[in-house]
Amino acid sequence: MSSSSVPVEIPGLPPLEWGFHPGRASTVDGGLELVAHAATDWVVDPLGSPPVLNACPLGFAAPATFSLSARVSVNGPRTEFDAPVLMVWRDDAHWAKLCFERSPTGQIGPVSVINNGETSDDANAYTLPEGKDGHMWLRLSRVAEGTFVFHASTDGKWWDFVRIFRLSGTDWRVGFLSQSPTGPGCAARFDEIHLGAAPTSLRDGS
Repeated sequence: MSSSSVPVEIPGLPPLEWGFHPGRASTVDGGLELVAHAATDWVVDPLGSPPVLNACPLGFAAPATFSLSARVSVNGPRTEFDAPVLMVWRDDAHWAKLCFERSPTGQIGPVSVINNGETSDDANAYTLPEGKDGHMWLRLSRVAEGTFVFHASTDGKWWDFVRIFRLSGTDWRVGFLSQSPTGPGCAARFDEIHLGAAPTSLRDGS
């Protein structure tokens, strides 16, 4: 288990380093597990509640264009809003995350959150059928300067378009996060991790 400033090594990726503050990570069979402490999140509530920016992103400098994907799941029980996350960030006011999140209704699916300045823009994409919600694949891509795309998949082959958006600024980092806003903690698992070229078609399932 790594909680220091020593880089975390994952095959096929640059060395991973903690953003903002160190967290808890371990590597198993080429995969990654991030353990979130209780009451940890990365969000600025548009309704005006105080920002919660105490989760621990782990990542690397974002290439000019790229696609980062992983199969994601939670090791153990999960509570409301627990999620493994793919995230891109510049600072605590400019970032975006794609979560495999448990909703207040108990349903699970991809949720995207964008923060390009003062507050977060939060949107649920869809929910998975009961019994098929143990894992899914998430993909975060940078397709041009300042332009990012989120996709999600139930089989790692057909990619559902979730969101395209712009973020202002440069010097982005991209990587992984675990969150547990209302629960006692969350062990987020990432495997089948792949860093490759950005998709050229965004809405055709590729």
